[in-house]
Amino acid sequence: MRAAVLASAVVIAVLVVWANLRSAPSGAPASAGQAEAAIAPDVAAGPAPADAAIATYEPATSPRPREHRVAAGETLADLAQRYYGDAGRAAEIYEANRERIDDSALLQPGQTLVIP
Repeated sequence: MRAAVLASAVVIAVLVVWANLRSAPSGAPASAGQAEAAIAPDVAAGPAPADAAIATYEPATSPRPREHRVAAGETLADLAQRYYGDAGRAAEIYEANRERIDDSALLQPGQTLVIP
């Protein structure tokens, strides 16, 4: 009698799991335990594609370098903060404009710099 009850419980558990897997929407986890394991790596990126199976990965392409005309009082750190959100990246702008900049501390108003 115990074996029959145990076998019935196992069959019911398998059927419940199978039903959950079949009824879960495409790309959605079937249980709460799976939901915790399926946390998206970048939630701030926006909503997921409507059909994740069709979505394809497109590598980011580097944008073309921009040009910036220097205004009076601007520094490389100001430009790095403006274009990259990080003033510490001023060296990247300097390296891209090494032949145009005589002194990294003194930019000339009206001077055109490449922002990589």
